[in-house]
Amino acid sequence: MSSTSPDTVALRFGKTVWQIPQSGVASVRTQRAPLENLHEAVDSALSQPLDFASIDRMIVPGDTVALAVDPAIPCLSNVVAAIAQWLVEHGTRQESLQVIYPGSEVQTNELKEQLQKSGFADIQVIRHDPDDVNSVSYVAADEDAQAIYINRCLVDADVVIPVSCARDSGAIDYLGAFSIFPLFSNREIRGQLYCYARLSNPEQHQHLIDRSNQAAWWLGVMIAVQVVPAKDEQVANVLCGLLDTVDSSAQNQLSDGQLSEGQLSEGQVAEEMEADLVIACLDGDDQDWNNLAKALHAATRYCTNGGTIVLCTELNESVGPALKRLRDGQSSREQIEKRVAKDCTDDALAAGAILEITRDRHVYLVSNHRPGTIESLGMAVLADENQLAHIVRQHASYVVLHAAQHA
Repeated sequence: MSSTSPDTVALRFGKTVWQIPQSGVASVRTQRAPLENLHEAVDSALSQPLDFASIDRMIVPGDTVALAVDPAIPCLSNVVAAIAQWLVEHGTRQESLQVIYPGSEVQTNELKEQLQKSGFADIQVIRHDPDDVNSVSYVAADEDAQAIYINRCLVDADVVIPVSCARDSGAIDYLGAFSIFPLFSNREIRGQLYCYARLSNPEQHQHLIDRSNQAAWWLGVMIAVQVVPAKDEQVANVLCGLLDTVDSSAQNQLSDGQLSEGQLSEGQVAEEMEADLVIACLDGDDQDWNNLAKALHAATRYCTNGGTIVLCTELNESVGPALKRLRDGQSSREQIEKRVAKDCTDDALAAGAILEITRDRHVYLVSNHRPGTIESLGMAVLADENQLAHIVRQHASYVVLHAAQHA
């Protein structure tokens, strides 16, 4: 358990550390230890993939190799640089290597600068813009006759290697190990799939996973790289292999971070631990609404109906169009839910999660927003650790989720 004394628990979110009392039964989600040597882990993963030959054997000299990079990867620049170094050392020319990144223009430029500093100035770093209709190509129509559009550079590449953050199968944004689709699709399709109402429904979620995997197969993707997150936004392991094998291995490693520290009753299964209070902390620098949605959903897996969730963040990202719908005092909750479900904006997942989860749970938020902004979205505000300590003392047990966006 992460604490400075037997009587307190340390909460780390962003660059902030709070201390709260260990009142009653406190269970803390364990954190995986970071790798000692990232380059060795990448070399091992790519040289000896799970159920596959060394990656360089599937690349013919002159092939264009595209890395489809997930923004949720911890230590993203270092991971991409390590993979690029391995590929170059094993015969891929820098000019033939592309990094396709679906983040902001600022983040894309930062990634490009980091690769240049690492000696990879000739690698193309291309930002995927879901609002640019010319950036995607038609791939096929799925079994529902829905068109599949994917980034044009990925469609044109000879070899596509998805590099994504490993997600627990219960995570709201888990869409299989390949994670190409809809991340690298257009705005409309991303809005259809990144919808909380659909993703929180088990049957619909599985259907979306199947669509995502099918789109990757159509693109010709054979293997995937999965980065297992560790504490403090570090890397616990790097995996590479075929879809089912790498996904199974990632799920096994992620399960090692389930609730196991704390004072569980004898014979109680840690994964089934539920409490009336769950404290979820956002790790790292990416303090945004998308990660808040993931953390909030993860908290529901441990929080009883009618219970309380506290989100500890340093969030200061602006409130977007979908979230602003939550302020509509003239419409019913059902009307707002229908409108949010049709939104395609980046904050739609968070808006849907807040709407649904505040229906039967109390949600408090620690953030850098003004109190009125948070309260207008249907959440209560926590200003300091003393207020949180007061809430903790009112509960006989609680669960703490560190790095809750990866829980």
